[in-house]
Amino acid sequence: MPTEQIIQYIFLLLPGIISVKIYRVFCPTKKESDLFEFANSVFQSVLIICIYIYIFNKTVDSILSIKSFKIWELLILLSLSCLWGFLLVFIRHLRHMLANKFNALKIVRPNNYSVWERINHESKSEWAIVYLNDNSIYRGYFSLVTYDPDEDKEDALLAKATRVDEKLHKIYDIKGKGLYIKLKNVIKIEFYE
Repeated sequence: MPTEQIIQYIFLLLPGIISVKIYRVFCPTKKESDLFEFANSVFQSVLIICIYIYIFNKTVDSILSIKSFKIWELLILLSLSCLWGFLLVFIRHLRHMLANKFNALKIVRPNNYSVWERINHESKSEWAIVYLNDNSIYRGYFSLVTYDPDEDKEDALLAKATRVDEKLHKIYDIKGKGLYIKLKNVIKIEFYE
């Protein structure tokens, strides 16, 4: 395969890769398989290039010919990729806002059944019971947490925390702002109202 063709493929995939990376920075989710990530990048690239072709009245042949591209056109395409990534982030946050505001729209919430999704995006604080791998159990609510499922060294603050036994009877209150928990030590979280 000639070098020019390899560069052309990379050039065509770059907009999707950029937009997906921007989305992942602001909306961390559990890492999908490499095949899914690649397919998502290809799909996003096709959408971005179609928008570019529509806006600038280009032909598909002119996009496929990398030699005919001017530097300002490349910068516009890369800027469009960034804008697309931020638009995806905005749409995700809009879905959360609508789902939290209107009960009938709870179905539009992304990743509705993910515990970490609830912790990162709930507008109200929900009380939780947290089970750790050292057999300790705490009750409180999560604050100051953003969770990236692919990071190992994440932690969170369980505010108004109380150490409880297996029957959820209070053993003692945690003094100060709360209890910092290493999320890799969490076995299970139960939310309650």
